[in-house]
Amino acid sequence: MTDFSLVDLTSARPNVLFELGVRLAANRLHPVVIVDPDYPAGGAEAGWLHDVDDQLRMLRRSLQPVQYTPTQQDGLRQMVQRHVELRRLLRTPKDPRAEWLLGGLPLAGVYDTAWRYAVDRDETVTMQVEEHLRSRGEIMLVDQTLGQRHLVYPAKHPLTDAAERTGREHLIAAWLYLTSAAG
Repeated sequence: MTDFSLVDLTSARPNVLFELGVRLAANRLHPVVIVDPDYPAGGAEAGWLHDVDDQLRMLRRSLQPVQYTPTQQDGLRQMVQRHVELRRLLRTPKDPRAEWLLGGLPLAGVYDTAWRYAVDRDETVTMQVEEHLRSRGEIMLVDQTLGQRHLVYPAKHPLTDAAERTGREHLIAAWLYLTSAAG
């Protein structure tokens, strides 16, 4: 497994921006951001880039992307060097180069901020085994009071039957866990 993450902000596609946000919140190590300054955007993409130009310029200023062109021989080396530098700065956060390299963003700032707001009781890993099994089982079963299920499967589909069967098995497992723990 590697922490290396490469984000191409050249065309600022919404899915890439979303994935960048997830990466910043899920890993202390900033991704290596790249941009092709010679990219010839056209059509709808050119319109999109024009509409978000100010925001994109500020984002790029903050993330300090490595500029590359696909034909450039040195681009990959620069990307790897940036990754190595980001890793080194994570170990020495007082280094003044961190502010320059991240355009004023705090090192691991998004990650550290996101995890400050994590609530233990809302995380699956802190749930009691029987509670986890019971809640998972209930999600898969039809709510008898409303005649609805939380999962969306067609009425006569094999997955509907599998959800019912697996939901019952989860509830039985929760009951067995409780009775074996009590005895």
